[in-house]
Amino acid sequence: QFFASCAKGLEDLLQEELVHIGQRAGVPVSVAPARGGVSFTSDLAFAYRACMWSRVASRILFKLKDFDVTDDDELYTEVGSVDWSVHLDADSSLAIDCFSAHSKLNNSHYAMLRSKDAVVDQFQQSAGRRPDIEREQPDVRINVYLHDDGCSLYIDLSGDALHKRGYRKETVGAPLRETLAAGLLYRSKWADFYTHDKPFYDPMCGSATLLVEAAMMASDTAPGLLRQRFGFHGWKQHDDGLWREIRDEAEARREAGIRSCPVIIGSDIDEKAVGAARKNIVAAGFEASIRVYLHDATEPLKKTI
Repeated sequence: QFFASCAKGLEDLLQEELVHIGQRAGVPVSVAPARGGVSFTSDLAFAYRACMWSRVASRILFKLKDFDVTDDDELYTEVGSVDWSVHLDADSSLAIDCFSAHSKLNNSHYAMLRSKDAVVDQFQQSAGRRPDIEREQPDVRINVYLHDDGCSLYIDLSGDALHKRGYRKETVGAPLRETLAAGLLYRSKWADFYTHDKPFYDPMCGSATLLVEAAMMASDTAPGLLRQRFGFHGWKQHDDGLWREIRDEAEARREAGIRSCPVIIGSDIDEKAVGAARKNIVAAGFEASIRVYLHDATEPLKKTI
């Protein structure tokens, strides 16, 4: 069992997307929308595909267990009942994200510390040493979600949030998150346009988030293709051969799809934004598909072109 989280309001898009990913791969998947995401049941290969191909998911989480919890001692006991040696080693690094929603354990920071203690104490007792805590790039990231009288415990397969596509070199003030940009493109039926070779224009493109996401969709480029690392890379149950197959397929699909990318144009009145946009476009590999101009949106674009 897995859970794909997303921004509230995008759950229906995420559900449709996961079904489509499964259909494209010929992989059976059972999905159920929930608040803030979609639960799904499938195999590890599909979870890898979700990490690679989901444009609106924030994280892909592998569920370890659900349990009832009313105090921090119960939390410590339940987290400690998991055999953590099958997920990481005593020499691994670890991070724990803890969230609380309508739970009696409403101090998420303290719950995180108790969960951490449960994991590291198990290694200390069995191996005489314990994993290091590393917030930025841990080998394994654990997600503890406290809700009402229960708790759900997950391994985070994403690592960094999935909106971090790996191409953004520069940004401007208040950048649009990539997953939200993808949601906007889904809502606007962008697929109905690029499949008929219709162009795309963003008159206030900022650092090119919408432009790059539009190009990724139109060229069949996986949003995770440029990322160097996911959370599962440090997980002991990671299947690197399986992941390489999925990555090779994504590279082949991009190579075939980028040739049919339609005209995509952006402009902005801010010279700094235009510079950032152009650098991000090159980093994403779309310099041949996307053009960006310094332009006032209140003036006809043809004067600039």
